[in-house]
Amino acid sequence: MSLEKYIRDHKNAFDDKKMPSEATPVFEQMLKKELHPEKKKKKFPVKYLAMAAGFALLVSLGFFYNQKLEREKQQRDYMLTAMSDETASGRLQAVYEYEDAYKKEDDRLLKKLIELLHKDDNINVKIAAIDALIKFPNNEEVRLELIKALETEKEPLVQLKLIKTLTILREERAKEPLKQIIEDKQTFPVVKGNATLAMNKLKN
Repeated sequence: MSLEKYIRDHKNAFDDKKMPSEATPVFEQMLKKELHPEKKKKKFPVKYLAMAAGFALLVSLGFFYNQKLEREKQQRDYMLTAMSDETASGRLQAVYEYEDAYKKEDDRLLKKLIELLHKDDNINVKIAAIDALIKFPNNEEVRLELIKALETEKEPLVQLKLIKTLTILREERAKEPLKQIIEDKQTFPVVKGNATLAMNKLKN
């Protein structure tokens, strides 16, 4: 019951200018409630708790993602440095490590492998680079660079590796460089024979 309703219901008592003694405690209690209402405890809505938890989760995921990116960058920088080692054995080891460790394409590392394919002076490094590149057979740049290498490569062992690789890839654009190898009088007989076989396979 509100204070206003109490006064209205006991109007006669108030009109007598003296409140009945039995009504005094009740009136004082109601007056106290009117003047000092209880403060309701604010409840933190569940939706805000959920939002806070979601935000914390996003922050955590962002932190771990940035750590992952940093680790990948460090690994990539290490590989790039190792592939530029002064010794052929160091470069070769780096290419083998790349082949074992990387399952997805990395543009900078692919460009480094392509550079080794075209410019390295060690046959084994070039062959290892070919093996590493064909892990990504659907990459158009890789295919074009392998064809380009076949056009310019003069080392018989590397030529054989390129011929075999492009045949496996069923790369018909390799027909022209294969034809040049077959017609070149300086081509080793074993290379010429493999080029001829590859040409026939690509025609079928």
